[in-house]
Amino acid sequence: MAEKKKNEVTEEMTAPAGVDTETGEVLDDVLNASTKAALLDGVAPVEEEETEEEYEYEGDAKLTGLFLRREKLKPRKKGDKPIFTYNIYGKLRGQDIRAGMAPPDKGGYGVLALLFGEADALPLYMVPYKMKDENTGMTSSGFTYLVMSTDEEGITLECKVKPSRDSDKRLLECLIQIAQRAMQ
Repeated sequence: MAEKKKNEVTEEMTAPAGVDTETGEVLDDVLNASTKAALLDGVAPVEEEETEEEYEYEGDAKLTGLFLRREKLKPRKKGDKPIFTYNIYGKLRGQDIRAGMAPPDKGGYGVLALLFGEADALPLYMVPYKMKDENTGMTSSGFTYLVMSTDEEGITLECKVKPSRDSDKRLLECLIQIAQRAMQ
């Protein structure tokens, strides 16, 4: 029975959402019928004009090509506030996989609720970092991840997210590699 639920969630959440990859806004009511059909079939619509406009972010934030998806869970008691999980879905070696993501602290869930609003998916950005340990002199580097969206007033809200477990981190790294190759 648990396997049936898992398959239902995976099938439900793997369908691409109509989200603007630059601003994170849901384009559902702006999309025309052919674009919606292409998104539902998993095929990106052909763009007529290629623009060089990108969202400017202070720092080196770069689109990963993946979307952080919000999934509503059943509340434990009737009347409780809705509980959401945040995941990145993809295919790896022919299997549907899910990498769980979480904010860095518990207060981040409130920020994510504001950030997502009515949207079910937002683009995931990665920001490179380098740290030097003063004691050992060793330098470590990697990426932090964040999602952001802009409201009607032009105010950008962002929230850092991180893989929930070490296994999710490994899956996320593979999904990013696949998405980056597809973007080239």
